[in-house]
Amino acid sequence: MFSLARRVKITEHIEALEKVAEELLVHELEMLEKMKAQYADPDPGHYHDVLCLEVILRNVKIRRKFGVDQDKLKARSITLARKSPAEG
Repeated sequence: MFSLARRVKITEHIEALEKVAEELLVHELEMLEKMKAQYADPDPGHYHDVLCLEVILRNVKIRRKFGVDQDKLKARSITLARKSPAEG
């Protein structure tokens, strides 16, 4: 079922994120681009997409408040020890 209210909320969040795009981290920027492409066509939107965009906006505000320099943040990776199937 089409939810006009959800669609409006998603559009508002995308517009707000476009204004602060230079403050987004790489994965947040990728998510924004994905959402922009997804909602370029009429689509009612999904509840989880609204939450995702709200979390990104919240993260930007938190980084501003604490003066976090996103240029110093690097992609984090976790290296896990690999076992052969025989080691089980």
